[in-house]
Amino acid sequence: TQAREYQAQLIELMKKEAVDEAASEAIRHAEQDKAWRKREEVWEKEKAARDKLMKEVMLVRRQQLEHRLAENRAQRQLALEERERTMAEVAELQGQQRLSKAIRDNIAKEHQKDILMQVEEARQRMRREMDTAALELEASRREEAAYQAKLEREMRVQRPPKNHGLKSTG
Repeated sequence: TQAREYQAQLIELMKKEAVDEAASEAIRHAEQDKAWRKREEVWEKEKAARDKLMKEVMLVRRQQLEHRLAENRAQRQLALEERERTMAEVAELQGQQRLSKAIRDNIAKEHQKDILMQVEEARQRMRREMDTAALELEASRREEAAYQAKLEREMRVQRPPKNHGLKSTG
């Protein structure tokens, strides 16, 4: 009986331990569930923080890229404007050079015309002078011929007759 009591107490104790063990197991299980949920919450918070950080990084990266693209566009625009300005200056310079050449050519042509006119005037003057000289020479020859003819006539008139009335000494 004592053994039975002991056995009954032992069974009771085992049942109590089993209940305690089950309760401990349930508590442990509940604590594990709570710890797991806590870990999951931490993971969710970490994931949310990572996602938020990733969004911020992507936003900053996008802003940097957009800024870089805007700078590149502005630089390309400036380069294009500079190129257009340079081309306009070159075209203007070429136009000025063409105009300057045309003016020089025109001046050269005018100068050439002036020289040709002066040469032609000199030729005409020489012709006139030669014509005048020829006329003067012809007039001079005629005058000379007339003078010679007059001189001859006068000399005939003034010549004494040959041996007329002179004695020959002989």
